[in-house]
Amino acid sequence: MSKLFRTCRTPDKSEAGFTLVEVLVALVLISVLAVVGVEGVRTATAAASAILVQVRYNNTLLLFDRIIRDAFSGFPPAFWGRPPTLIRDDAGYRIIDTADGSAYQVTVRAVTGLDDLLITYGGKTVLIPGVTKLTVTEARNGQGLVAGYRFALTVGSRTQSFVADFGGVRL
Repeated sequence: MSKLFRTCRTPDKSEAGFTLVEVLVALVLISVLAVVGVEGVRTATAAASAILVQVRYNNTLLLFDRIIRDAFSGFPPAFWGRPPTLIRDDAGYRIIDTADGSAYQVTVRAVTGLDDLLITYGGKTVLIPGVTKLTVTEARNGQGLVAGYRFALTVGSRTQSFVADFGGVRL
């Protein structure tokens, strides 16, 4: 019988492993750290996505502003006589200057099936992506004369207005 007790002896403290309570505490700590880590990654991803949307929005607006200002610099100033004519058709908007016989025009139209604008002027064609809606109206100066056109541009859910004046004359 003494042989049986010798083989089933209790281990010393130096040979002891982890207790069940220690293992459970370690698992709880690892779980808490994992949840905090996942939430941190989710928050960082949402913030990066919001920044990317804002950057795309700003880039679209800056591109549109630059292109429209370049396109409208081909028109003579408003005080030279009759302002260019705004024509709205199924394809979009055409702004035509026939006062000096040059028939300079700016065409702004939506690309079918895409949220894009196609702007054609002075032999140039530019595609501006991400524009969901465009409205063009007359912009008048202090004397009530048409001195340019106001563009209301919608990108995503936000709308921004631009005023393009003729020949670089400020309204």
